[in-house]
Amino acid sequence: MAANEHTYLLTRSLSGEWEGDHMTVKPYGPAVTLAMALNYVIGTGCFGLPYAFMEAGIGLSLTLMIVGVIGSLLTMNYTLESLARAEGVCAATGGGAPRHQITYRKFEFATIAEMFVGRVGKAAVQLVMGMYCIGSLWSYASVFSSSTASLFFSYVLGESCDVYGDAPSSGCLDGYYVFMAIFSAIVLSMVLMDISDQALVQKFLSVYRIVAFALMLLTMLVKLLSDGSDLV
Repeated sequence: MAANEHTYLLTRSLSGEWEGDHMTVKPYGPAVTLAMALNYVIGTGCFGLPYAFMEAGIGLSLTLMIVGVIGSLLTMNYTLESLARAEGVCAATGGGAPRHQITYRKFEFATIAEMFVGRVGKAAVQLVMGMYCIGSLWSYASVFSSSTASLFFSYVLGESCDVYGDAPSSGCLDGYYVFMAIFSAIVLSMVLMDISDQALVQKFLSVYRIVAFALMLLTMLVKLLSDGSDLV
């Protein structure tokens, strides 16, 4: 029988025996996993990527996207390898054979860093993760609020709104802060939910991002076919 992605994953019963009776496993399906991956990788790109493509050009934009994909693949495999090795260390510490494979045992990034590097590594990871969370929330809130304010003023009020312009109007800034408050309420409500409970929201956001990418690539292809390769 050919091996698949589930071959080396322990069953829930075996994983539960390893981690104790207090451990509860609540997995989610491939659809939610794909949606979470797309949402985390793309992030606010569904709002800002069309503008970035227009300003940077197709050549530079595609080059940077390819570099980003390669970097994501490297970090993904590095993370999976670290999880498997951490499982092997825990199994060997408990008196068993070192099983270097991913199970249902949960490992935090700080825990893995402390396991292999020590307290210095744990502190470094916590610092980096804290800066990453702050930067991500900052960028999400900024891009979401500015984009939705611009769309609202353009298509509902028939006015222009650029909060990052030289002299944005007071109404534009008020709309920016209103959408910032809406974004904060959405984020706080999702933080209180488990990942598996966010299935519907994550699927909706994933579909939205796919549609945004499809429209961006379609309009870019039409523009190239109509105006030629001078735009590259």
